[in-house]
Amino acid sequence: MSRIRFRCRHTLNNIAGIAQLVEHDLAKVGVASSNLVSRSIF
Repeated sequence: MSRIRFRCRHTLNNIAGIAQLVEHDLAKVGVASSNLVSRSIF
């Protein structure tokens, strides 16, 4: 029983870590695309 609970918690931690990575990458992409847009305007 405790093994299943540990596995669930571990999976949730993995999902949280992946979500954080994706969010970080999206933020980087957002910055890059806004830089491109500002460059193309000027």
